[in-house]
Amino acid sequence: MALGGVEFSSLFISLDGKSYPSLAVATATSAPTINYEVFINTILEFLIIVLVLFFLIKGINKSKRNEEAPPPVLRIAFIAKRAFLKRQCVVLIAHQISLALESEIG
Repeated sequence: MALGGVEFSSLFISLDGKSYPSLAVATATSAPTINYEVFINTILEFLIIVLVLFFLIKGINKSKRNEEAPPPVLRIAFIAKRAFLKRQCVVLIAHQISLALESEIG
């Protein structure tokens, strides 16, 4: 399609300098040829695979980026809960210290 309907199997270069209408005629006359249709097919397949992998990885990275950032409301709730738990720990430690001091004095 990209080559305007040219059939890949007919792409070759004759090394003896003569012109042949097709690869079949060239091989029938035992002419030395370089068949570069395989190279072009391999390059096109490689490019297609690379494009598919690029867009696949791009989509995966985009979905991971959206999952990593929690919504601001949840982040604020998490920070508030952490601050509350820190205060509770300070209160419990202060209470333990006061109990220890009372037992020493009393």
